[in-house]
Amino acid sequence: MADDVLILIPARMAATRLPNKPLLDIAGQPMIVHVLRRAEASGVGAVVVATDTPEIAGVVEKAGGRAVMTRADHPSGSDRIFEALGKAEKIDALILYSGKPGNFIAGADITNFLRVIEHGDPMIELSPMLAVIEHCTKPVIAAIEGISDPTYPLELMQVTTNPMTPFFLVNGPVRDKLEINYGTGCLGPGWRANSTIGRAVRLTLINVGGALPGVYSKTSFGSPLRYSYICAENEAENPWTPFHVDRGFKKDDSVVTAFKASNFCNISGGEGVGPEEILRQIATNMPPMYGGGDGVLLLLGVNHAHSLHEAGLTKRDIQQRLWELARLPISHFAEAFSSTERKAGRGDDKTVWRAAKPEEIYVAVAGGPGPQNVYIGAGMPQSRLVKAG
Repeated sequence: MADDVLILIPARMAATRLPNKPLLDIAGQPMIVHVLRRAEASGVGAVVVATDTPEIAGVVEKAGGRAVMTRADHPSGSDRIFEALGKAEKIDALILYSGKPGNFIAGADITNFLRVIEHGDPMIELSPMLAVIEHCTKPVIAAIEGISDPTYPLELMQVTTNPMTPFFLVNGPVRDKLEINYGTGCLGPGWRANSTIGRAVRLTLINVGGALPGVYSKTSFGSPLRYSYICAENEAENPWTPFHVDRGFKKDDSVVTAFKASNFCNISGGEGVGPEEILRQIATNMPPMYGGGDGVLLLLGVNHAHSLHEAGLTKRDIQQRLWELARLPISHFAEAFSSTERKAGRGDDKTVWRAAKPEEIYVAVAGGPGPQNVYIGAGMPQSRLVKAG
């Protein structure tokens, strides 16, 4: 532990989106104690909590930590830290650390902050990304409930070298209430609600689930999709029933569905052609994938969705035909791969196919105008109702 480094954690009870946040219980301990323990575990330096609330100071000191009382009228955490400095230690450099700053949004270890000091001004502020906007907590809770289901392979996804990550599809009135993008550019970037919900889930996986890259999360390359992988269904342009209705919910229900997912592939072309040509083009771009054989999520673009519907095809017809087309000869694959797929029910002695059965090809409608579709290696969906209130 460095003698000349001090970690100051500002904490107060004024949060409106999540009341009493520092004292909320997480796995038997208040949130502020979890933050304290993470800071202590870094070994960077002494840790002090700066607060204006006696209750916060009390739980910190009960946990063996140190707290400094500050005024209640500070307009920001930075001001609170400045006052606390005069009551704590004399130091030569200050890093204002609030949540996960943009530089380290993927969850790099706190020791990385020492590298910033070596190359910059001693007075450095690393600002976090946008806070969770009001009302987004309900979809976030539904998303976390989905990935917390015992049948969802969350622990595998946290530790694998594969860049798997949850993908969230949102249905129902909450889409418009929160302005979750389902049209042009729905997979990002730059849409605030989509980014906010995805970021909140990812920070939960990092800060509660411990998925720090290189520590618990072992994905070899990672993926920008681990920051935010979410969109809503374009229900107004869906000529069939919405995805959540297919899964047993009412049309007026707000629902978040979590998929075990990998990267996506944009499938272009097929303007002005018949339904068979459209489906062949899609199938050509969704070949069998090792480690992604639990299912497929096809986000049909609005142009092709209407073309297929006008040709008389149902979602079931689309699933069946894609299941028949998305196959390759077994000679294309190494024996280790083909034998694994056969054992999983996704191949025989001649071919390997993308899904074990048509029902594992999930179909939704999203995006804006154009002859584009998106294929995501995605399966094991868990749908959760967004609770009112």
